[in-house]
Amino acid sequence: MAIKILNEGKKEVNVYRTKCCKCFCTFEFDERDAETCVSLAGRRNNFLEIRCPCCNIELYVENTPIRKELL
Repeated sequence: MAIKILNEGKKEVNVYRTKCCKCFCTFEFDERDAETCVSLAGRRNNFLEIRCPCCNIELYVENTPIRKELL
């Protein structure tokens, strides 16, 4: 028998907020918008990498969410 989904569940994602150090805009993003930083040794760091939506500078944000949202 094949698997049949009767009612699809909601997915929980982490939401973050940061302020750009170049243009000073403040924005929120979720974990799908950012990438996890990896060190040269291949280990995961406790930072996320994201680009500012206004000036496109690369930002590093501590991996500490401000809230969780359901999708």
